[in-house]
Amino acid sequence: MSADAWQPFKTVNALSPDIPKRGQGETSPAVLLIGRLMYRGITLTLDGCKLSASPSEALTPEDMAAIKEHRAALVAFLTPEQERPRPSLEEQLETEAALALQTMGREPTAKETEQAQADARALLSWLRKNWHGTMTGPSFFDELEAELYRVGILSTFWGLRGDRDTLRELLAELRHLEDKAGRDFLGALHRAHSREGQEWHVVALAVGQMEYQAKALNSPRLAEAAKVMRAMLTPDRLRPEAPAEATRKELTKNANKARTDARDAIWGKIEAAMREQRGMKAVDTRAAVAKLALQWNLEAQPSASGKAPFGWETEAQAAEAIRLHMMRAKKKK
Repeated sequence: MSADAWQPFKTVNALSPDIPKRGQGETSPAVLLIGRLMYRGITLTLDGCKLSASPSEALTPEDMAAIKEHRAALVAFLTPEQERPRPSLEEQLETEAALALQTMGREPTAKETEQAQADARALLSWLRKNWHGTMTGPSFFDELEAELYRVGILSTFWGLRGDRDTLRELLAELRHLEDKAGRDFLGALHRAHSREGQEWHVVALAVGQMEYQAKALNSPRLAEAAKVMRAMLTPDRLRPEAPAEATRKELTKNANKARTDARDAIWGKIEAAMREQRGMKAVDTRAAVAKLALQWNLEAQPSASGKAPFGWETEAQAAEAIRLHMMRAKKKK
């Protein structure tokens, strides 16, 4: 592979503009600086309040100026969690909810909140069933990691923005477990979060490289493959099912539109036919037009949904629907 093929990996934080960014919020300058240094093989460490870079001789004057400018943010980012003052439950609730919103870029829908509630209840039930204090089995934390990875803590916290009581209950249970299990609990939480982050970025890097090569090779097939993979990268986590779900939604949307358009067309025909039959009694007019409407309804059956525009099965049902429709149309006038 030519050297130019690696161009996507030579920009800020080793990511090109083509590569998706996890979350909607802006990445802090301190995190970007750490990413740039790591890409060049330079590691920043914190000893107390002292920042150190290794190998220090690899630092440029621009690096040193940036480290000095963002020193406070770098120290805060590199300070281990256990050394930071623990916030109250309410403070943590607001912080987690705000972080989730920043990452996702929008409020959850009612359906997304409902899913988060189900995930939270399942996780709470699992914790209360399997945590037995000092009598807890040795496999508990591996299983806890798997449970946290399955539900996705960030996704759950975000969905529970619509249900603060359940979010508070879940956070209280997790804090209780942290108090009792300490490092073992934090390790399981970190590993679950790390797995989600790493798998997301593996696919993100692949998407960036595929999109870059699709342009270089003028390859529509490679571009389409990258598009499908990009659709898996939701702001919070990797979702392999996302492209299929998006396709189903689009098909449903198109089918609904086709059905609506077909209904409008049939009502147009019905109204025109009713005007042509004005010399007859209303009941006779509706009966005559209903026979035609039933046929139009069958002929307009959308192939995508397999459903006719209207659910009429008999001429009587069609005639009643026509009566109500004409009454509503008359009132509007």
